[in-house]
Amino acid sequence: VERLAARLGVPVICEGRLRSAEDVRRAFECGAFAVVIGGAITGVDWLVRHYVAATKSRGQRSEVGGQ
Repeated sequence: VERLAARLGVPVICEGRLRSAEDVRRAFECGAFAVVIGGAITGVDWLVRHYVAATKSRGQRSEVGGQ
């Protein structure tokens, strides 16, 4: 994003793989004119899997949907 914004001279819209507020902040710091947030807020399944994986990596038991 930083290289594109510097070279193109037109507004750069950053889309894809923005999964946290930190990712969005960094995109703007790198010169993005705007960001598109899709799966980070609509991909509930991804979000649940993300937290379950984090829990399992610490050796904790995880349940999703009572299962």
